[in-house]
Order: sequence, then C-alpha cells, then structure tokens
Amino acid sequence: MSIPLIDLNAVSFAPGGVAVLHDVTLQANERRIGVVGRNGSGKTSLARVLAGLVSPAAGQVRIAGVDVAKDRKAALRTVGILFQNPDHQIIFPTVEEEISFGLTQLGQSGTDAAQNT
Repeated sequence: MSIPLIDLNAVSFAPGGVAVLHDVTLQANERRIGVVGRNGSGKTSLARVLAGLVSPAAGQVRIAGVDVAKDRKAALRTVGILFQNPDHQIIFPTVEEEISFGLTQLGQSGTDAAQNT
C-alpha cells in the first residue's frame, strides 16, 4: 500500500478560537487539486495548514508522508502555494521574492536563489 500524497486525519484549525476547519479527513493522490468555495469558507486556512505555515489545533497533516507541521524543511521541498492574485503573496510582495525566499530556506545562497527564480 502506497503513502497518500495528501493525508489529513481529523484536522481542526481555530485561529483566535473561531473554528474554521473541524475534523477534516481526506486522502488523495492527485498532484493538482482545486479548492473552491465562498469567501470566508476556509480555503486559505486549508492551504496554510497543508503547507505547514500554521499548525492544526488537532489532527495530523501529511504530504507525501511528511508531517508538515513537524518538519518544515521537508514541507518546503514538498508543498507550494500559488494564490489566485499574485499581489497577495504570503511573505513578500512579488512572486520572485517569495520563490527566492523559499530557495534560501532550502540552503541556496541569495545569489543562487535570485538566479533560479
């Protein structure tokens, strides 16, 4: 039996005490998945939990067997997020800076990261 690419087990997330995700369980092997829903339905929160940017309040998230909340370096090699509006990057204002930051977190020099974006 192979390890699922995406494996969420009873995941809950409640920033500021407000339940956004509650007891979500999912296994999938698709490499591309679209998540659709109304504003405020939890799409971005789910993406952040999947990428290990925030830890779930309960449950476990594994991507390709990696517990993304416990092993950030492995998560960076495994998960990427591309938002609908590139002006709304997570850390930096441009896509290039965001990618460069990720590459430096993986050990590339600033110069190499800039050349690889």
